[in-house]
Amino acid sequence: MSLRRILIPVIIGSLIGLTLLLTPGRSKTVTISVEGQSFQVTTSARNVSDALQEAGFMLQQEDEVDPSPTTQLKDGMAISLTQAMQVSLLTDGENIQIRTTQRIPAIWLAQAGLSLNEADRILIHNQPHPPEQAVPFQQEITAQIRRAVSVTLQSGSETWVINTSAPTLGQGLWESGFSFSVSDLLIPASETPLNGALSARLVPGVVHTRILG
Repeated sequence: MSLRRILIPVIIGSLIGLTLLLTPGRSKTVTISVEGQSFQVTTSARNVSDALQEAGFMLQQEDEVDPSPTTQLKDGMAISLTQAMQVSLLTDGENIQIRTTQRIPAIWLAQAGLSLNEADRILIHNQPHPPEQAVPFQQEITAQIRRAVSVTLQSGSETWVINTSAPTLGQGLWESGFSFSVSDLLIPASETPLNGALSARLVPGVVHTRILG
């Protein structure tokens, strides 16, 4: 067999391979799942990252993608994206910034090296939020950790000490099981902010009921 007959098929095969490499990928239909929502896209992208970009998702370093962003795209592939959020944790006079794909506030605290005591509370959008309850995705979110303070309440010969993270004295006592009649006198007033340890005095009027023994 002549050298020419050997080289021609080799050259033709090389040209075909080069053409395939330089030609844009064929269209593929893939399913993208983001934050519990799934949709299909048809794309000629070569890998997962490019497909997500075509779908309008610019990947950040902290995002979680399955399969990995560099994975070659295949028709019928399922892609899962969990986007990272910028979380501001306001606590003890500090503003701690983290980026995380987690949606549970208690995990944010663990990632930031913070602890939550029993009577502490987390505020999101200025509203109490259960530490173990997930929050929906937001590009940026602020969580405030309100630390509990000690309140000493005296009434006659009785004294109670409670720990509360409520914003006011009246709410803290109410959440701890105390109720009062309109004729009772609370000193200082129930609207007093709880920004630190506080001593209060109750002067009973008609009725003073303590719900919790």
